[in-house]
Amino acid sequence: FFFILGNHTIMDVLQIVGVLVALLIVAVTVYLLRLRAGGATVARETALLIGPADGGKTTLLALLCTGEPPRRGTVTSMAPHRTACLLKHSAGSKPSNPPKTLPMIDIPGHSRLRRQLIISHAAPCKVVLFVIDSVAFADEMSDVAELLYDTMVVIPDRPILVVCNKQDLFFRASKPDVIQTKLEAEFNVIQKTRAGTLESTDAGDTTARFGSTILGTEGMPFKFADHPNQPVEFIPFVAVDTQAKAPADSSSDSHDTKRIFKWLAQHE
Repeated sequence: FFFILGNHTIMDVLQIVGVLVALLIVAVTVYLLRLRAGGATVARETALLIGPADGGKTTLLALLCTGEPPRRGTVTSMAPHRTACLLKHSAGSKPSNPPKTLPMIDIPGHSRLRRQLIISHAAPCKVVLFVIDSVAFADEMSDVAELLYDTMVVIPDRPILVVCNKQDLFFRASKPDVIQTKLEAEFNVIQKTRAGTLESTDAGDTTARFGSTILGTEGMPFKFADHPNQPVEFIPFVAVDTQAKAPADSSSDSHDTKRIFKWLAQHE
């Protein structure tokens, strides 16, 4: 023991240990503060399913992950549903390679929950599947536009696939190109409304920024094509045959998930 101490007293050793412990505490504190401030990079590896309630998000999630719709139907959820999906038709994949797994989160469509949930799940988001009811779109157009606009603000620079569900009801359903045009018109209305509140918004208030940030150039008509860094694509889709209550016939591109898997593979 005295050999270890050498010419130092016990008090000298205790002081050295105390300094080392203090330095360790400072280092750990700085690291934790950086994590809290967002200094750590979060991997983008998750697909978010977003859209108004009753649009078909949960059914689409089941079709992607199991190939079948939910056996007991669906109900409006109050909490995000997490699962994982094996990607099919992966771009550049070889038959010998195992399929990749993509984590997916179904964000509840309830208007009181979805905004904060989108904010809290934005960092790890890689792609967005935005699911809407094409039949109800005419009545819910403003709400759909508001939600898609907010999604693009809070989750910038991620590709978005707008899945226009229930296209089998072709006499009542709005077509994808019509939906796109009407949403662009609604975005122009939102821009004008939010432009007036932008200057009074605290830049550090994420929740407030959600409702004040504008997309594109103020005063210029909004077009999805003008945002190449955040591509938005619209596709037709039929999740469930509304007459037979079964998965729709896959004889058409709008009737199965192949086009969605292909899109996901393009953004791996």
